[in-house]
Formats: sequence, structure tokens, C-alpha cells
Amino acid sequence: MELIKIETMVTKEVHEIGVAIREVIKAYKLATIDGFQVGQDVPAILMASYGELTKAIAGVDLADDEAKAEPLKAALGALIPLAEGVELLMEKKESEV
Repeated sequence: MELIKIETMVTKEVHEIGVAIREVIKAYKLATIDGFQVGQDVPAILMASYGELTKAIAGVDLADDEAKAEPLKAALGALIPLAEGVELLMEKKESEV
């Protein structure tokens, strides 16, 4: 398989929402390596993703305007980090390999 690099422009606020979701996924993946324990893992997930969630929430009001003005750039802004999050979820643990 050959990979190519493509550079693109995306909208800021929608991208930050996608990044925040990716960070929640990443935090979930890291927190649950040893199984899911609500008392331990939920706080760890929230703390690990707090910074990105704060930025995303601050700009959520502007995301709708961005999506209306630049629908393709907004969609790409969200999809790129979401796809990275899905890729993280699909990675197998060493014990599953």
C-alpha cells in the first residue's frame, strides 16, 4: 500500500470538537488497558481529556456557523481526528496479537 500526504484547510471550532473526542477515546483506551473500573477510570478519562474538552466547549457556538459557511472543511475538521480515534480503538492489545 502506498500512502500520500495531503494538506488541507479545516475549520477551527469543528476541528477542536473532533480533537476533544479523539482525546476522550485515547484517554479511555489508556485507562482501560487493565479492564474498566468505574471509580478509577472515569476520573482518569475526564482529567486526561479536560484540556481539549474545555477548548471544544468554548467554541461550540461557532461550530454551527462554520459548518454552514464551509461544510466540507468543517466535515474534514471533525472526521480527521475522529478517524484517528477509531484507529486507536481498533489497535489490538499485545495480549490479542
